[in-house]
Amino acid sequence: MIKSISILTCLCCSLLAIASSQEAKASPNNLELSLALLKNSPASKENVCLSPFSIEEAFALANLGAKGDTTKEISKLFQFPSSGVPDRLSKLQKLLEAEAKAQHIRFSLANSLFVDKEFELLDSYLDAASSLLHAEPEKMDFREHPEDSRQAINSWVEDQTKNKIHELLKKGNVYPETLLVIVNAVYLQANWLDEFDKSLSAEKDFFVSSEKSEKVFFMNKSADLVYGESSTYSLLSIPYQGEKLSLFLLLPKERTGLEKILNSLSASQLEQGFAAMKIEEVDLSLPRFKISYDLSLVQMLKDLGLESAFRFPKADFSGIDGTRRLFISEVRHQAVIEVDEKGTEAAAATAIAMADGAAENPEPRKVFIADHPFLFFLRENGSGNILFVGSVQHP
Repeated sequence: MIKSISILTCLCCSLLAIASSQEAKASPNNLELSLALLKNSPASKENVCLSPFSIEEAFALANLGAKGDTTKEISKLFQFPSSGVPDRLSKLQKLLEAEAKAQHIRFSLANSLFVDKEFELLDSYLDAASSLLHAEPEKMDFREHPEDSRQAINSWVEDQTKNKIHELLKKGNVYPETLLVIVNAVYLQANWLDEFDKSLSAEKDFFVSSEKSEKVFFMNKSADLVYGESSTYSLLSIPYQGEKLSLFLLLPKERTGLEKILNSLSASQLEQGFAAMKIEEVDLSLPRFKISYDLSLVQMLKDLGLESAFRFPKADFSGIDGTRRLFISEVRHQAVIEVDEKGTEAAAATAIAMADGAAENPEPRKVFIADHPFLFFLRENGSGNILFVGSVQHP
């Protein structure tokens, strides 16, 4: 009989480092960002999936053209270096591309600059965007055809994410005063190192509260896995083929303990928990789950300290076009993840829409036995960078 075990997963998009004596230390800035996004997510009682990796890529592109207080705020929130793009992003991309070449995973990442046909970007910005983040400009007609432009950008995102991300930009996100939309798209598919035996999967109760449960299908296996625990939660790592990526699960020991743990959890505590994990024989029971999460990040980013970028004339993106006319009008993010007996498929996209603040502004637009809620982190093992993170409340 499958034993009860404790697991938890945390927010992309993201992948835990398989614990071993050689395991690389998690990247504190990326881990802190992941937790901050989780804690500030508006859907505290619903499933959450975000990709810190995708959000960082998009804002790295924006930061290449930011100046003054705007770049100070972006760099502080994302802990970017003065150069604007952290080396870890390019290193992570190269590692994932190498894993894809070795056929351990399927991976693609794309950045693009969708620019109004009448709007000229500085050559210095275009050169940096191309050389550092492989983003090329594509001319659009936002002024005369904003809706056609929005649909064209959404189609590009769908193509880049293997049709996993739909309608990233909503009606009204692109309007005649839009001058630039920065977009990142990431796709990942990875099979478990040892797949679950589908014949062992069975329907059981998942407790969404102390008293209420839902019938869902659980995957079951007994295996030697990397495991750890604290007084309030248990940790588990499940490796993917190639063992460069893992899905890390964190499960509260109390059925209703997720919110309390998340509120008090820090990046340093998680790092200590990762370091203390070791190989144990584990009876694992994990629900299949599929999450699609779609939201505006504007208020969340404001709450985390990013203010001037959203306010004209305080926003300073003069490194993009040589003027102070640009401000961020919207940040849309969408992420999906699906976990089953074979492995994991995940995708994410982030769009930063920039409008002309010098124009007349439109009206503002409103924007283990894991049988109870848990968090997930999809993490690259060497650097500890989080690709996707989220919470499972209703699998």
